[in-house]
Amino acid sequence: MNSVKSFISRWLKVQPDEIGVFLWSAAILYLIRTSNILFNNFAETAFLKRFGVEYLPIVYIINSLTTFVIMAAITGVLRKLPSTRMLTYMMVFCGLSVGALRPLVNLGYDMIYPVLFVLKAQYEGLLALVFWNLANDFFNTRQSKRIFPLITAGGVIGAIVGSFLTPALSKAISFDNLMLAYTVTCMAGAVMVWGMSIQYPALKITERKGKKKAPKVNLVQEFKQIGPMLKESALLKILVLLTLLPNIALPIMNYQFNFAVNETYATEGGMVAFFGYFRGALNIVSLFILLFVGKIYNRWGLPVALMFHPANYALAFAAFLFRFDIITAMYARLSTRVLLVTINNPARNILVGLFPDEFRALLRPFLRGTVVRVGILVGSGIIFLSEHLVAPRWLSVVGLAVALGWVTTSVWLKRSYSDILLGLIGRNVIDLRSLQDQDVGAIFKDKRAQEQLVDACMASQGKACLWYAQMMQAQQVPDMEEHLLKIIRAKDEATAISLLPLVPKTAGLKALEAYADLADPAKPRLTAALATAAGRLPLEESASFLTKLLEEQSDLGVRAQAVIGLYHLEPEKYHPMIQGWLDGADHDQRRAGVIAAGGSDNREFRPLLRRMLAEDPSSDLVPDILAALSRLEDPHLDELVLERLREDPSSVPLEVLRYLELKDETDLKAFIRLLGSGRQEVRELALERLSEAENLDSGLLIEGLSLPNRRVRRGLYELMSRLKIGDREIIAFAKSNLALAYSNILEAEALGKLPATPERDLLIQHLLEHKKGRVETILRVLATQEDSDQMRLVIRGLSSADTKLRSNAVEALESMVGRDLSQAMLPLVEDGQVAESLAVGRKLFKLPIHFADERELMEHMLAKKNWVSLYLSLVVLGQREGGLEPFRETLGRLAQSRNPYVKAEASRLAHMARREA
Repeated sequence: MNSVKSFISRWLKVQPDEIGVFLWSAAILYLIRTSNILFNNFAETAFLKRFGVEYLPIVYIINSLTTFVIMAAITGVLRKLPSTRMLTYMMVFCGLSVGALRPLVNLGYDMIYPVLFVLKAQYEGLLALVFWNLANDFFNTRQSKRIFPLITAGGVIGAIVGSFLTPALSKAISFDNLMLAYTVTCMAGAVMVWGMSIQYPALKITERKGKKKAPKVNLVQEFKQIGPMLKESALLKILVLLTLLPNIALPIMNYQFNFAVNETYATEGGMVAFFGYFRGALNIVSLFILLFVGKIYNRWGLPVALMFHPANYALAFAAFLFRFDIITAMYARLSTRVLLVTINNPARNILVGLFPDEFRALLRPFLRGTVVRVGILVGSGIIFLSEHLVAPRWLSVVGLAVALGWVTTSVWLKRSYSDILLGLIGRNVIDLRSLQDQDVGAIFKDKRAQEQLVDACMASQGKACLWYAQMMQAQQVPDMEEHLLKIIRAKDEATAISLLPLVPKTAGLKALEAYADLADPAKPRLTAALATAAGRLPLEESASFLTKLLEEQSDLGVRAQAVIGLYHLEPEKYHPMIQGWLDGADHDQRRAGVIAAGGSDNREFRPLLRRMLAEDPSSDLVPDILAALSRLEDPHLDELVLERLREDPSSVPLEVLRYLELKDETDLKAFIRLLGSGRQEVRELALERLSEAENLDSGLLIEGLSLPNRRVRRGLYELMSRLKIGDREIIAFAKSNLALAYSNILEAEALGKLPATPERDLLIQHLLEHKKGRVETILRVLATQEDSDQMRLVIRGLSSADTKLRSNAVEALESMVGRDLSQAMLPLVEDGQVAESLAVGRKLFKLPIHFADERELMEHMLAKKNWVSLYLSLVVLGQREGGLEPFRETLGRLAQSRNPYVKAEASRLAHMARREA
């Protein structure tokens, strides 16, 4: 089992604590897709052979109308029921309803086949909707980006297995009993979901802070909300057409495919075998695409990428027109499926993603719901009206006309794309932050869009201008150097300074000419930035410019930046100058020396800079010294920064915070505290760094909710919302902390058997206080998850001396967090007998029965993360009579600790252990 987990963690990039829920989710989707494909193959074959292909148009229309009603109803139910319970009920209902219809097949009721045809489409859509709703409950945003494609792959494997299994099952248990096979797989899936809900329960607190139910929107209200935007936005009109036209063509293509299959295979056995093997092969292609094909639409840009799918539809309809047979049908289904998955859907999703969140929340249901259903109804209506007038082959004429209209819409997007894009940006409608970098690249691949990007950059100021310039650089706009230098010359001082780092090294003499024109003694900030930019160019070209600045400029900040560039050319000449500034008494000279030393890349300056920091830790030079040590990659920088963050967070510059590596829990907690900073830019940086941290444990964020700082809590709520951290993570946090609390009791009991000393008693007291603190933290976190004061009253009642109040509080706690969680909490809250508490702990958690001997106990204590526990454990270890030699390896590891107290005590004991040896 461990080897399987190791494989999953190493090769699939699933973290150890995610493996369990990932495997459960993948297995559930596997069963859902397996059952769906079995039912799909049966229902389509039975309908075509026993009811008639000529009735397909009517069934398509009924199916679309049914979807309107069912989706509206299911959305309302999803708001009220937990997703695990909803999926369990759905799978049981789907399986039993199909199983109950099985006797009607034997009785010869032909109307059962259109019912089954509609049910297979509805059940497939409903189960997928509820499953992904469940998956979003279990995984946050960072996890879903990694794990959802893997879960999807599990579903595709289920579809492959179900497809290839269909012909064999049809022969083994008879064709009609495929309905019972669907029932069995659905019931197995329901059992899996039930097991998952037991393994990963949810909180019973339903009202979360800041969470409001979205009001229901009917069709008329939807059109009223979308209508004004539809009139103004050309992009929205195009998106509506790009959604409507494919869904008109889709029923026509499906009808022709099914008609061709029906004509080719005269028997049920032959048709069900074809469906099984063809869909199995189709899903193998889909799996290959999912795992190995990247975002190939980035190669051409969005407008061109969106032309491939409609052009292929036109080709497929033309092929049907000239050759209406199974070969054309197979090509049409396979090619349209591949292009849909690899190019069309991702590219269209990027277009939808351009709109901000508040409008996107309305737009997606409108496009995927209303527009899709209208398209399917129109397509089905066309088939129905033409049924007795023309042969299915001639429907290709209508399909071809729709596909050409679809191509025309894509051409319209291509021609007006740059105007649309810049118009959205200008009105601040576009939301590019929600897209990944490669998707942004696809947006600006168009040549005209790049030209207008340059014009927009020239016309803007400040952050907007910088953003445009960064887009120009990312898209490798032709003649980037000339454009950028021209823009810098025309901008105000602050904007020009922000643009200078974007000038490439290849700009050379062109850039130096512009820098010489811009250098102005009256603008020392701009001139210093020009010196920095010149230092990034080839020094053989920029040396004369930098020398001129050094000789002619009086501002020491400008001169320091000039020296940085010249130092790399002639270090022996300029080293004494930097040293003289650092040793000088003048404050401005010392600042210039710190700046120049930081940019010199000479690590010999590191000890002097650290000494300056130690001599005057309150100096206003501290931010400059920390920035210089960061540039010189000082190995002790992390310790210095963490110390400054504890004492004076405002003294740590953004430059240092931006590049500080978040290695462990200590670093992450420091950045969580920065969410309470009074400076908005610091809070935004902390939020950004934490959201990108790969090793961020949701438990740290949840624990932070217990902090008294309201600004920190507000930042944590925003971060948790961004990462989709919810009830299940809170449950996991509570369980892990309860297990640790019981461990603290076990440790205290074992330590009580050691010889009595004041240090041992202090360690025992610390562990029991730690246990109490863990429980209080859990209760405070739970108190933040609902709007009422009920949990606060529970906390007050649990600490009351009044027996009745405590009893009522215990009962209220159980009703709020569930029986399992309250059962684990109560022995810790009530402070009963140690033996009774440990009995509950061992029953609910994997606690050791006891420690074999003193050595095992101390090794366990020396593996703890809390530095106070570690330090006190080291002190107690130093008093033992058995000697320290068995602990040499552990003491050597702790001697490298970042905590000074742990490091000092461990080093002392490690020295004693070496002497013993």
